[in-house]
This record gives sequence, structure tokens and C-alpha cells, in this order.
Amino acid sequence: MLRKVTRSWFVLLWASLALQAVLHADAWDDSWFTVDGGGQTFSTGGSYSLGGTIGQPDATAASALTGGSFTLTGGFWAVAVPTCTSFAPADFNQDCHVDAEDLALFNACWSGPNVTYNPLSLPSGCGFTPNGSGHIAPDFNGDGDVDLRDYAIFQKCFSGPAVNADPNCAN
Repeated sequence: MLRKVTRSWFVLLWASLALQAVLHADAWDDSWFTVDGGGQTFSTGGSYSLGGTIGQPDATAASALTGGSFTLTGGFWAVAVPTCTSFAPADFNQDCHVDAEDLALFNACWSGPNVTYNPLSLPSGCGFTPNGSGHIAPDFNGDGDVDLRDYAIFQKCFSGPAVNADPNCAN
């Protein structure tokens, strides 16, 4: 009888442990795969961390890993490098193009003809730093205001978003 009770307790103990293992099992698959031996952790939060390594060539939405509300797309990250080596004077954001983004920066500094701007208190949105003479970049002719004369130089440099601007456009 003692042997039967001991075996029952033993079976009950194993069944209890197996049930606990099933109840506490995660549906999350956190397998680690890498093509290369390197890797770096980019982001951590709670019990999760996200890392990567070079050598993941399939950076497409079709190859994304998805589960619940998470999506992970591996692969190489493109780095936006300007394709020009010198910038046009009106290329304020230095992306090689003089376009609408540069026009918005120019317009934020507009003062009008013979309305001198104060280099220590520029208009809201005009984020340029005055040079040693107290002039800002949109003041192409250096007369202390940003007006139609400066806009005429901006127009000469305008290239649009897909064409590199001529670095000598203001001459």
C-alpha cells in the first residue's frame, strides 16, 4: 500500500509540474539567429532587447517577422549621404538641392526691403546664426535685410528636389 501511495504522489507531483510548465509557457518565440558572429544591442525595454548584425540581406516587407502587434524587418540600413561635395549658397539644409524646404527656411527670415533684421533677435522660425559681420545666410547681398534682391539670388540657385544645385549659382 505504501508503494502505491508513493507512486500516486510521484505521478501527481510530475503532473502538477507539467501543468505549471504548460500554464507558464510563453507564446513568444525569442530565438536568436545571426548570419555573422557579431551583433549589437540597439534597444531594450522590460524583458525584451533588440539587436542586429551585418549580413542580413533581405530587408523587405515580404521578409518581415511579424507576431501580434510587432514587426521586425532585418537587413542593411541605407545611409543618406549627400551626392555633392560642395553646396549652393541657398542650400540651407545641405541636402544638395535648393528646393521647397530651403524656400521655407528663407521665408522664415523675410524682413522686407530696407527693414533691417536684428541679428540678436531674429524672427520666429529663422534659425540661422549670424556670421562675424552680423549677417545671416539668406541675406545673400549682405545689406542687413532679407528682401526681393536676396530672393532673386535664391531663384538663380533653385534646382528642385531631384537636381543637384550649382554651387556657383549666386555668381
